[in-house]
Amino acid sequence: GMQPVTLFREEAEKYGYIVAGSNNSKNGTPWATTESLYSSMLSDLNTRFSIDPARIYTAGFSGGSRVASTLAIQKGGIAAVLGFSAGFPNLNQEITTRFDFLGVVGNADFNYNEMKVLDETLEKNGFNHHLLVFDGTHAWPPKELVPDFFCWLEFSAYRHKAKQPDKV
Repeated sequence: GMQPVTLFREEAEKYGYIVAGSNNSKNGTPWATTESLYSSMLSDLNTRFSIDPARIYTAGFSGGSRVASTLAIQKGGIAAVLGFSAGFPNLNQEITTRFDFLGVVGNADFNYNEMKVLDETLEKNGFNHHLLVFDGTHAWPPKELVPDFFCWLEFSAYRHKAKQPDKV
């Protein structure tokens, strides 16, 4: 839970994002438990902060990326997913909810081809998406790429009119 929070913290503060991570979610957790963890985190954040419901994002690494995508697909109410080193889960269902997707993967990651295929599929299906490839393996991306993630989220918010441009 703390590794991505620490990775994103500095840039999140620049843009006014709240970043929360779970120390309880892990691969192999039953879906009902995972869903409950997400609902509890979202409820807690809504209690403690003023959250814009049009700007809720999920993110995850590897299996956590699949969880972040599944939440967007099944629960809805998620504007964008940042998927690190893995794509969507095998749900065998049509995706009827819409969300933007930023895929991030190392060029030597064993999930690289999966991410390329997902990117092509999202393009064919009219999703707002981007695939960011870095020099690396199956690992969190380097810190110097983090500003790109938040820039992409900001453009996503503008695209959906969830954020208005600053007036000069």
